[in-house]
Amino acid sequence: MPIASESKYLYQNGFNKNNGNGQYGSGELSYEIDTLNLINVGFNRYYGTGKSTIERFNEMLDADRNSRYSYDQFGNTKSTYGGTDLNADYQRTFSVKDRLLTASYRLSLNPDDSKSNTDVLNATGTLPEDAVTNTQYTNADMKEHTFQVDYVTPLGKIEVSDKKFFTHTLEAGAKYIIRINQSHSGKDIFGADGNWTPDESDNDRFKHRQDILAAYGGYSGKLDKWGMKAGLRYESTWLDAKFPINDEQNFKVDYSNVVPSVTFTYQPQMQHSIRLGYNMRISRPGIWQLNPYNNTSDANYQQVGNPELDAVKTHSISSNYGYFSPKLNLNLNLSYDFENNGIEEITSITDEGISLTTYDNIGKRRNAGLSVYLNWTPGGNSGFAELMKKIKFDVTKIRLYTNMSGRYTSIKTNNDRNLSNDGFNGNIFAGL
Repeated sequence: MPIASESKYLYQNGFNKNNGNGQYGSGELSYEIDTLNLINVGFNRYYGTGKSTIERFNEMLDADRNSRYSYDQFGNTKSTYGGTDLNADYQRTFSVKDRLLTASYRLSLNPDDSKSNTDVLNATGTLPEDAVTNTQYTNADMKEHTFQVDYVTPLGKIEVSDKKFFTHTLEAGAKYIIRINQSHSGKDIFGADGNWTPDESDNDRFKHRQDILAAYGGYSGKLDKWGMKAGLRYESTWLDAKFPINDEQNFKVDYSNVVPSVTFTYQPQMQHSIRLGYNMRISRPGIWQLNPYNNTSDANYQQVGNPELDAVKTHSISSNYGYFSPKLNLNLNLSYDFENNGIEEITSITDEGISLTTYDNIGKRRNAGLSVYLNWTPGGNSGFAELMKKIKFDVTKIRLYTNMSGRYTSIKTNNDRNLSNDGFNGNIFAGL
């Protein structure tokens, strides 16, 4: 087998084509038991299929650009995706204004199947052992049950001074999610003897259950032009993954996090509003990032998950100014967010010259951004408007709008590799 120092350059030339189709539908039915009790049931359904075809010439060169091996690769992939959601909600109102109790349940069903065929022809040299004619398949599905209850109640008014009252509200709720995933993946190899043989090393069965419990409490208050809202949420996740064929790959992951948030608002006049807030978000790794199954459908580019990944904590601070009037709407938002354990892709070259991608919590990311939204309709009483009227042009029918943003991002690794990158990006959208 060629080693990494001998496999220096990979040359590829080819094309690929993709096509697919999908469908979507939804419906809802409501029943009002009485003036205080309401029941809703509904469904959402989307489903699609996709096909892709690839034809590619591959050649690996050494440091002197001499050919080590080459082959033609022909492949096609078929996949299905989609989901069906069923939900039922109960809403209870009370004689006390703004007091509300809701309870809901949702069932989600999501299939995710794929099958690929790869033909390797016209080979020269010693190929990587995965560069063979093969067929791979994955049959997977996910079931998700979600139970949720929320309660909000006003706490009344407190007179602070003449005609000034402090109003405050309490809210609380809980959510419990059960996700049950299972998949069966396999690979068959076309041998030199002209027979198909199962590759036992890639025959994989995977069962995964994830339980998520979240509970929150919130308190908000308002006095004259000032407002405040604070909340605290607790999230706990239990993940149990099992591999019936190879139980040495079994793993369990537990996450427990307390997530705070706080927001202050000030409205000096009806048209003006100012807001300052902080919140923390939790991003749990996806199952494709956790699954240690090695995807070898492309012999040169392989992908494997990392079951040791941790949940990502992102802290965000933002300030906002808004101005709203019949002629002008303006919104300015300045934000800063950071995370110290972001999940990033890591790609390395194996001893066989194969590009292997996995994931790890190595990202230390900082973002600072500014966004502006403007919507302006010229007034009808200005000198310019009067001038335009003389040529029968009504400027009150003109609307100018723009949405623009800019962001500076800095990314570093939190390990001893000391890799870093930073830069600006921005966009602008405008119309008249």
